[in-house]
Amino acid sequence: MEFINSQLSQIESEGFELSRVKEIYEEIVKQCVESGVTFKEGTHEMMFLNHILVLSKRIVSKELIEEMELCGIEELSSFARDTADSIVRSVLSKNNLEMNKTESFLIATHIEMNKEEENENGK
Repeated sequence: MEFINSQLSQIESEGFELSRVKEIYEEIVKQCVESGVTFKEGTHEMMFLNHILVLSKRIVSKELIEEMELCGIEELSSFARDTADSIVRSVLSKNNLEMNKTESFLIATHIEMNKEEENENGK
């Protein structure tokens, strides 16, 4: 949690409305948990939570990643793709932004990495 707090301080120092970034961040985390996506403490969790913070910041600034060719998307499970699509579509819609498949792909990649780790460790 210390890492997240330091990232939030950095975001605030950049002039972003911290309460909006936190609100979006918490909504994404909530939707992940409700979808069955949880991360054990460690590197994957830190990378994923950092990504969610950066995504939240991009949503507040309305500067999403440009759509790009999604190489390797077919290698991700339907669970990871569908869960990420649902989460990203929901949070973007609530913030008056159109669906962004690149943002969804990046979230799906984290979900898939977590799923693979759970399978390797016997969940």
